[in-house]
Amino acid sequence: MSRSTRDVLYRIYVIIHIFPSILLALPAVLPSSIVPTACLRPLQWYLASYNDPLAGRKSFPGGWFGGFSVCEVLLQLPYFLWAATVPIGSIEH
Repeated sequence: MSRSTRDVLYRIYVIIHIFPSILLALPAVLPSSIVPTACLRPLQWYLASYNDPLAGRKSFPGGWFGGFSVCEVLLQLPYFLWAATVPIGSIEH
């Protein structure tokens, strides 16, 4: 696989993961009073469809899932946003 093909595939991977991070992880970390309704709807749909006890905060409060959600919002989301805007091929490997 050529470098440019790998860069494009990586860019697609990064862009695809921005939306779940915003729509599922952000509402799990922030208080619902400051999260826009448009961001709460996908999480509410997900909880109604799959009854996930972790995302629905029905598991042990403050457990490992909350820590992963915080890391996703504070570390992964900024990286994904940065990586989506860097010109392809501009970073040397």
